[in-house]
Amino acid sequence: MRNFLQNLGYKMQGFMQGRYGDDELNRVITAAGLVCVLASCIGILRFMSIPGMLLFGWSIFRMLSRNVYKRQLENRKFLSITGG
Repeated sequence: MRNFLQNLGYKMQGFMQGRYGDDELNRVITAAGLVCVLASCIGILRFMSIPGMLLFGWSIFRMLSRNVYKRQLENRKFLSITGG
């Protein structure tokens, strides 16, 4: 089992090599998606699950993107707007 998990970790590292990963903007997008999905549990806000899933999808897209330069520009712009 330990060998399997170690090999899985190596494969994951290889897959993520050259991809953007996580940043502040991604964390905010993911948190907003989580809020939307949790709000959809309330009866009249069921429609909020769709924006929540779209936000999760956007976050995953940014994380797996190979266009590092564009993702860094997006994050810098977000940080300059929020003062972070």
